[in-house]
Amino acid sequence: MKRIVKTENGFVRGAASSYPLVTVFKGIPFAAPPVGENRWRVPQPAKSWDGVRDCYTFAPAAMQQRPHTDFENMYIREFYVDPDFEQSEDCLYLNVWTPSVHFDDSLPVIVWYHGGGMQGGYTSEMEFTGEHMAKRGVVFVSIAYRLGVFGFLAHSEITAEGKANGEGYANFALHDQRAGLTWVKRNIAAFGGDPDNITICGQSAGGRSVLFHSMTPYTKPGDFHRVISQSGAGIPYFGYNYPPLERVEAEGAEFFASLGVKSLAEARQVDAETLRIAGVKYTAAHWGVCVDGDFIPEHPRTLLSEGKFLKVPMLFGCTQKDANWLHSCKDKQMLIEKVQSCFPDRAEEILALCAQAGNDLQSQLAQCNVNVHRFGYELLARRLADFGKDAYLYVFDSDMPGDDHGAFHSAELWFVFETLQLCWRPFEGRHYELARKVCNYWTNFVKNGNPNGLDQDGTPMPEWGSYTQEKPYAMHLSGIPHMETEKQPQAVYQMLEEACHTLWEA
Repeated sequence: MKRIVKTENGFVRGAASSYPLVTVFKGIPFAAPPVGENRWRVPQPAKSWDGVRDCYTFAPAAMQQRPHTDFENMYIREFYVDPDFEQSEDCLYLNVWTPSVHFDDSLPVIVWYHGGGMQGGYTSEMEFTGEHMAKRGVVFVSIAYRLGVFGFLAHSEITAEGKANGEGYANFALHDQRAGLTWVKRNIAAFGGDPDNITICGQSAGGRSVLFHSMTPYTKPGDFHRVISQSGAGIPYFGYNYPPLERVEAEGAEFFASLGVKSLAEARQVDAETLRIAGVKYTAAHWGVCVDGDFIPEHPRTLLSEGKFLKVPMLFGCTQKDANWLHSCKDKQMLIEKVQSCFPDRAEEILALCAQAGNDLQSQLAQCNVNVHRFGYELLARRLADFGKDAYLYVFDSDMPGDDHGAFHSAELWFVFETLQLCWRPFEGRHYELARKVCNYWTNFVKNGNPNGLDQDGTPMPEWGSYTQEKPYAMHLSGIPHMETEKQPQAVYQMLEEACHTLWEA
């Protein structure tokens, strides 16, 4: 097995994962530490080292909120089980799982970006082990990136400095992700991976990130070849109003004032923990992706709807309990106002279709209360079809034993990575069967752009058809995976039609 590999910066030594035929290399630096003068600057080249670097442990997580101290929610029990996980501003590291045996192997590659709302998350979360994908014949890479105030603060001084240096000046987390991807492109062949067969994949904030990378002018054809986006909103028709750079620069100036600093130089001298705490508490700022005119030249909705993105096969979808558009509707008047606001040209028709279901509110809501992630992905699937590219849509709606949360946002992660045995939930055999198939679908798509193929016992898995306007069906990942056979309510169809017309047909 490959235990020692030569990278562009030096030799790295990995170790056998819990599956002995897969080697894992943890904590490989792909950029210089983003500290001191490199804080709020695009990632700089990593320094080389002598000898062999042991890559046996994960690097610290990016600076972020701490469970129990800064927030309380269900995800603490689910994923963030260690409230004292190590974190550091020096966080630009990646991890590689490879089943490669020979130096001339050329295996498909999957690059993973974790979720966490661009404010939290880390590559060493227990559900993210890449060995189960690697044992299926792919090289798996997970990439860390800066978060919150460290990854997204903007300021006029930062913008001026970036422009003077001929480099980016905002959305530093996205630049981190890209730097990791370009490192993979340059180095992955040494790990047995094929740099000309790369799939980028992410969930939630990571699911949005992979779409950002498909639309940025920094991306060129051949940088990656497929996209998997989980709960990342697709073409974001509802919400996700990314602010302009000027607004975020003003927020940065206000944040500097709250710190008591008067310049970028002074702000770079503030210690990381003080900055982390101040960033968590300072709620007036955005700390997220902005339309900077550089990495994100226009609103993502505009870029995607106008076809300004890299056209590659995509697999995407959502969980059953991802955000629902009308979750806050308390009465029919609110329903009417929502529909009229979002779909003015067809509001009368949509509301009439809803009324046909009955007079009670719940019956009417059932006709048009769409999952915002599915809605956005259906729009993206239609746009991909315009360019002759396949799109595979899913809805994860498995039961999740142990509580009444159901198929919550992020629930599919345990299944995608086939790591149910690490979860506290009392999963049964049928859940393990589903996880095996889900992981198969993902790795099949990574290999050839089509999720279909054989299960481990040699039998064909349930057929997953591509999404078309004639067959707008999703694969339901629950029990035995199965494709939808009926279209959504007619009101939803009318909503999709108006959204298409509004975004790119008008």
